[in-house]
Amino acid sequence: MATTTNFGWSTPDDSANVKDGAAAIRSLGTAVDTTVATMVPKTIVDAKGDIIAATAADTVDRLAVGANNTVLTADSSTATGLKWASVSAGGMTSLLTGSFSSSSTVISSIPSGYKELIIIARNVVFSNNNQMKARFNGLSTSIYSTSSHNVGQSTIANDGPGSSSIDLSTASTLEATRFNNFTMKIPDYAESNKKYGQVFGAMVRPGNSSILFNSVFHIDATTAITSVTFFPDTGTFTGGTYIVYGVN
Repeated sequence: MATTTNFGWSTPDDSANVKDGAAAIRSLGTAVDTTVATMVPKTIVDAKGDIIAATAADTVDRLAVGANNTVLTADSSTATGLKWASVSAGGMTSLLTGSFSSSSTVISSIPSGYKELIIIARNVVFSNNNQMKARFNGLSTSIYSTSSHNVGQSTIANDGPGSSSIDLSTASTLEATRFNNFTMKIPDYAESNKKYGQVFGAMVRPGNSSILFNSVFHIDATTAITSVTFFPDTGTFTGGTYIVYGVN
């Protein structure tokens, strides 16, 4: 018996007897009815950009087109498991901002959920010449080690293991007349493993040359970092700002 090209429905052969016509038509009609019943009607969509999505096994529904510049995103809490969402602004998310002041500056309530923590400090100034240091989660125990180098110095300064803080540079004093700018990067800061990181930046005196510095550090603790404390050996901060980013 002959069949249709696309769905393979049975149709009478050219040589079939006329008496078989009614049965052949009935068989063809049943096949068409069965197939059409499983098809999604075009009336399910209402507007340009609408899409069809499953809400359960063998069940479909309309998902209305989203707003301009949004993207289709999986979301198990919705009926279709999909939603239209705004495009992420980028890999770096601004988390916290603030100013350096007093004898110590504490950046607290750092959220988890990112792969790397970046702290950018701008124009940090001291009340007198100092060495600036940092601690994490308020821990002042002997869990830190640092290896640092300043441009212009021929040696690398190592502090620890077993120091109670990290040094941001090898300079014995950071001049109060210089604006200190640096970036601190800590990968896996929210993970349950021992932490490491890097600090790099420049001390810039107005109208004079800059001193570049770079250091790497290790924290012998597995607790997720939720706060960072910056402080000078003596004196106070008299200026400067910071911004904290989470990076994915």
